[in-house]
Amino acid sequence: MDKILPPLPPCDEESLTKNVFDSQFRTTARDFWGDNKLERITLDEPKKCEHEFMATTDGVTCEKCHIGWIGKEMEARDGKLYVHNQLIEI
Repeated sequence: MDKILPPLPPCDEESLTKNVFDSQFRTTARDFWGDNKLERITLDEPKKCEHEFMATTDGVTCEKCHIGWIGKEMEARDGKLYVHNQLIEI
């Protein structure tokens, strides 16, 4: 029979600087994580792509960022996206 494990204590800066005992975790976050190396990754806003669309066999795709859509009503003209012959600004 599988045993359901409790969630891990938080490892954010605030939780690690506090030394508050949490009965749910039966320890403090600082005690649990101890001297483990914590690596924090911050995500930056993605850069806005100046799309250059091209037609594929089943839709369109951007040559620069590779975003694409499937659909017979999609069309690429001069790098721009058209749906039902209307220009779509993305």
